[in-house]
Amino acid sequence: MFISILGTLFILLVSFLFYSWLRMKWSDKDWIYYPQGALPVIGHLLLLQDRKKYHKLKDTWYRKSKGTYGVYFLFQRIILSIDLKVWEDMLSSQKYLDKGQGYWILEKFLGNGLVTSTGDLWKKRRRMIIPAFHFEILNEFVSIMENRTLELIEMLKKFHEKDESFNAFDITKPFSLSIICETSMGIDLTIEETSDGRFKKLYERLFRILFKRCLNPLMKNDWIYSLTSNGKAFNATYADIASFVKEIIEKRIEVRRNPDKAGEMTHTKRRIFIDSLLNSYEKGDIDVDGILNEVNTFVNAGYETTSTSLAWTLYCLGRNQRVQEKLYNEIIRFEKDKKLQMEDFKELPYLDLVIKESLRLHPAVPRFSRRIPDGTLLGGKVFPYCTLIIDLIEMNRNPEVWEDPLTFNPERFEDFKLKGNKRNPFLFVPFSAGPRNCIGQKFALSELKAAVFHLVKHLEFISLQDESELIETLDLIHGCENGPMMKVKPRK
Repeated sequence: MFISILGTLFILLVSFLFYSWLRMKWSDKDWIYYPQGALPVIGHLLLLQDRKKYHKLKDTWYRKSKGTYGVYFLFQRIILSIDLKVWEDMLSSQKYLDKGQGYWILEKFLGNGLVTSTGDLWKKRRRMIIPAFHFEILNEFVSIMENRTLELIEMLKKFHEKDESFNAFDITKPFSLSIICETSMGIDLTIEETSDGRFKKLYERLFRILFKRCLNPLMKNDWIYSLTSNGKAFNATYADIASFVKEIIEKRIEVRRNPDKAGEMTHTKRRIFIDSLLNSYEKGDIDVDGILNEVNTFVNAGYETTSTSLAWTLYCLGRNQRVQEKLYNEIIRFEKDKKLQMEDFKELPYLDLVIKESLRLHPAVPRFSRRIPDGTLLGGKVFPYCTLIIDLIEMNRNPEVWEDPLTFNPERFEDFKLKGNKRNPFLFVPFSAGPRNCIGQKFALSELKAAVFHLVKHLEFISLQDESELIETLDLIHGCENGPMMKVKPRK
């Protein structure tokens, strides 16, 4: 009897799942192209898990679909687009502010932080955090960025002395994390201390655990996941990070109450990111857990993305000596011995072009997404309910839009046009655009410019691999499996 009931329930469950899949499939708008090979219920899951095969096929799909195609993935409809009109309508609207379904994995770490929150909470937190990126505070941050870069230069000179190469990501990650730790939490650690430190190891372990979870759709259920070894490792690692950050928050609260009692880890009296949140905490607008979520968001968004952008910029300069020398000549003509200020970057136009071209060719975040309700009109087309993905890296390398898109050519931004047409501001959006753009983009650009300014001033960079040798990864962050490997030479 029990087995009979169990069998009946199983058949009903399978029937319901199959019906749900058919309903989703056939209720779709007929203009959207879907690749062949979708299976009942799991859709294109097997194809999406084979990353190398997927990246080879997607160019064909874009051509067949004229810029917008869709895939099914366990009852989720995902539509990817490089249609500029679709981008413009979606990004400029106040209606489509909720991040896509893929952001669920970040919610497990960032909670209701600025990246993952929605609705009124997102608006409230954004207003709360904006003062942290005031011009005067960014000026103070530039000083930190500059000091850390000078420290990095001395580290890189040791590679030259030993005639050793290095992976660009291995040096930019601890560099960016040391800056993030000091500007967000007031933790003053050298790059070497950051590289070997507990905080970096905890974050890297957490990212590895989250990535493994992404690859297994069965692990989306929190209860099932909590029973696995990977789930237990996540909970333990997150608890360690939360304990570490909360200790910093509590010390900073004590510093604000009694500045003379500042401890060695929060000794700075400089304004930092946490202070903006603590202003709201003292008004009762946010609790300690909310501050924890926003600090984790700031570290996650600023550490991985900026270190990635810097690594790719150094690689591009090392592969293009003409560009590197032109940039070096601009820097030495600038002749500034005193500390850099935000306003100084206006006098370095070629540096700005170099950074823009690097972000075009190698955007740190290759894609971003929004949840779109059924019947949404974008770019003159009606979309079904879906997660709509803006495929930034595919657009940035699209030969129908950019002249010689795979060539690193900063001069293209001197007269930034869309193949003879007037500039469209939604064509180049490395920090997204519209009401939900990246709130920390000025911080990121300041770090990139301060770092590249001093690095190129003191060192010549040489890339040891050409583009065809690199195995790029296009997951949440645009990384590289095998490099890029580089060498440096001190300038005379």
